[in-house]
Amino acid sequence: MKTENDFNKYVTKQVRLLGTSVAAVKFSDRFKAGVSDWMFFKAGMAAAVEAKFIKDLPGPKASLALKHPVSGPQITFLKKMTLCGVRSFVFLGIGSLKKIILIRQMEIPDSGNFSPEWVREKLEVGPVFSFHDVEGIVDYIFIE
Repeated sequence: MKTENDFNKYVTKQVRLLGTSVAAVKFSDRFKAGVSDWMFFKAGMAAAVEAKFIKDLPGPKASLALKHPVSGPQITFLKKMTLCGVRSFVFLGIGSLKKIILIRQMEIPDSGNFSPEWVREKLEVGPVFSFHDVEGIVDYIFIE
């Protein structure tokens, strides 16, 4: 997995494999700028999810973790969803570790980016999931 697009395709495929226990709608950035990448629905609940991806953990001299931060319109959308009672998250995939950090909407800084230290700390305290545990992530966002 090399790009955010590859990560999006992978998660979309894994969610489809979950069958009818969860419904997912994938949005295209070309047509819906600012709308999260997915809306998940399960047992009468909804979750908005934005995907971000980095190949490796940033080095010690890096000031920011993401080349493409969560945009202002994406942050606004996730905040609006949260105010409407919809669970809202960022899935931060880290390719070299094959891990996904689950980030709650209220943890997203106004800049839309994260410091390398914050990412390393989040890897320690979680919630963190394996790339192969998309079912666990989906279950977590609806139990949380």
